[in-house]
Amino acid sequence: MRFTSETITDGVSERLFTVGDVPGVLWSPAGTAAGAAAPMASRPLVLLAHGGGQHKKAPAMQGRARRLATACGFAAAAIDAPGSGDRPRTEEDERFIAEIRGRMAAGEPVGPQVARYNAAQAERAVPEWRATLDALQGQPGLDGPAGFWGLSMGSATGVPLAAAEPRITAAVFGLAGPGLRRVPELPRFVWYVANRTKSPC
Repeated sequence: MRFTSETITDGVSERLFTVGDVPGVLWSPAGTAAGAAAPMASRPLVLLAHGGGQHKKAPAMQGRARRLATACGFAAAAIDAPGSGDRPRTEEDERFIAEIRGRMAAGEPVGPQVARYNAAQAERAVPEWRATLDALQGQPGLDGPAGFWGLSMGSATGVPLAAAEPRITAAVFGLAGPGLRRVPELPRFVWYVANRTKSPC
């Protein structure tokens, strides 16, 4: 893990980082002495996964991360999903975008295409999130409980991530879309994640 920059605004430290070639951002409460970040006591970490067409520092990500840092004293981290934000798009990404735009312009449904694309994205993103969690929890003060919050495509990644990752003890999945509604294991899985929670995030 390599931190590349830090800014402190309104009591929140925002540090950009990379894990391999995956760019991310870590938000945490900052100290007030001379504008320097205070040493971080052990605190919960919430992983934030953005929706399709968004990026790690989208307004929804920043707003939620800042609330977690200022109101709860938590740390929060987000990474750019494959083909999003500062990451290059593949030919598959470009084909998907063109297909979705064409179908939407023609008034055709896009649910099945989005569900397939999100599933493919999750296959790429879950190992990246696990490596990011490894790197983050190796940092001072970030060895507390971990939670997950995902929106839309972030939920499509979050379900298999939280199922595979025992360090995630609480998870929230929002706007999961038509693909996840057809997953019969989802209600049982959400119950399982909720019931292995030891500390609320």
